[in-house]
Amino acid sequence: MRVSTIRPPIRVLCGGSRVVCAAASSPLPRPSPSGKGSQRSLRSNVPTIPGLLIDWRQCSLSLRERAGVRGSKTRDLKLLLRCQVVLAGLFSLLAAGCKSLDQPGSASFASVVIQQRTVAEIEATADQVFRENGYTAYQAGPYRSLYEKEGSRANDLAYNGVVGTHYGAKSLVRVKTEVVDLGGGAHRLQCQTYMVRNAGDSFFEEETRLTNFRSGPYQKLLDEIGNRLKQ
Repeated sequence: MRVSTIRPPIRVLCGGSRVVCAAASSPLPRPSPSGKGSQRSLRSNVPTIPGLLIDWRQCSLSLRERAGVRGSKTRDLKLLLRCQVVLAGLFSLLAAGCKSLDQPGSASFASVVIQQRTVAEIEATADQVFRENGYTAYQAGPYRSLYEKEGSRANDLAYNGVVGTHYGAKSLVRVKTEVVDLGGGAHRLQCQTYMVRNAGDSFFEEETRLTNFRSGPYQKLLDEIGNRLKQ
């Protein structure tokens, strides 16, 4: 009499997932003589898959998990770089603010000391430097000058708003300079900058004074004037 049976599937765990290997059903051989065909001998004939019974904790990360780790490190590096840039900017602003503390109030925005030059020479050089940077020069009084330049589109939107800009409102950058006699042949050229909204409108025109933290570009202009007069 032929006896047939179905071998149960082999279940293997790896990486927390279950792999089921179904064994093909086939009839068992006829009963063999004593000592042969026993349960032990049948089990020895079942093929094994060495190395698959691996503890899930020993499995390496998947490709997606590795990509996630690399992405996290990249984000952390970018955040660190941004923090460094912000801190550097804050230190620069604090340095500029501290530098202006030892200046007179009228010279706290931007100023430069010029030795052994006349007021006329200082004003002429200032006119030249400001004109080269897009400003129009005006005489505002003894030892005083006025320089104006049309504001950017961003300035128009910031100071006149979307509606005002749409209807043609303009902004101006207005720099007021003054030459102060310090004695002994020394003069201090100082300036203050304003943003002008509704420029040209005799009724709605308004000046907004820039804070000392925004003095950088104007200090560079005065430094250029001082350097030219040293030559």
